[in-house]
Amino acid sequence: MTNLQRFWSKVDKVTDPGTPNCCWLWLGASPRGYGTFRVGLKTYRSHRYAYIREVGPIPSGWVVRPTCYESRCVRPSHLVAAPPTPSPRRGPTERPRGEAHSQAVLCEADVRTIRARYAAGVAQTVLAHTFGVTQPTISYIVRRRVWTHI
Repeated sequence: MTNLQRFWSKVDKVTDPGTPNCCWLWLGASPRGYGTFRVGLKTYRSHRYAYIREVGPIPSGWVVRPTCYESRCVRPSHLVAAPPTPSPRRGPTERPRGEAHSQAVLCEADVRTIRARYAAGVAQTVLAHTFGVTQPTISYIVRRRVWTHI
């Protein structure tokens, strides 16, 4: 059995006369909603494999989306390749940082104060208690693992 035959054996190609353009659903493994299909040592998302085999190569960096919004659909006519769309709030790789982060407890002035007091010899546990955060958070701040832009 070829890889392509093995792939299509894991697809439910429902043919309903009432809905001639219905989805072909992936029946194999589907971690996190999208199907996966292994060929040798490489694992593909099932919809990407279907697109590659039936439509053609996917341009580098592009994504394949089902136009029907069914994550398990592998019907080639339902799949479209497109460049990734950035989040409406920020660019594709830019993450919110500092005060802009949704879970920020501290502000930039707090971070500067923490670093100055730590440099003056105040213990991390005391700083954590003072600013209402954990000691590991203080450690990350003074070692510049977080709040690196300050």
